[in-house]
Amino acid sequence: MVKKYTWSDSVSTGHAATDLQHKQFFAVLYEFAEDLEKNNGAKKLQKLLLFLKYYGEWHFGSEENSIACFHCPLAGKNIEQHAQYMVTIDALLEKVRASGSSEELANSAYDSLTDWLVNHIMKIDKANAEYANSCKDA
Repeated sequence: MVKKYTWSDSVSTGHAATDLQHKQFFAVLYEFAEDLEKNNGAKKLQKLLLFLKYYGEWHFGSEENSIACFHCPLAGKNIEQHAQYMVTIDALLEKVRASGSSEELANSAYDSLTDWLVNHIMKIDKANAEYANSCKDA
């Protein structure tokens, strides 16, 4: 059984545009979890990774721009983690291109990506949003 992640208020940053974009990540990964349960993950892995690569690039740029003006203390860490995410996506894509996909690789990729997403939102994105909101209130 694959652990499925769904959007909830517990991962909300309170920033509407960012939350909407995060919801898309959750929706795509939830759909992929369903593919994994049907043993269709290997067939869908490359498509997922390509989506996450390009959607991630767009989302990260949007998110980084929206917090830059507030000089959030974790902005640098945020950028580092975004870069690491992209390295991970590229490495997974290279594995798929070099030796094909497998259900094992698909499951491993899903576990890694969902872990990164949840931890990143909970530790970095929420802290940056709280800081930005406190600056607006000041």
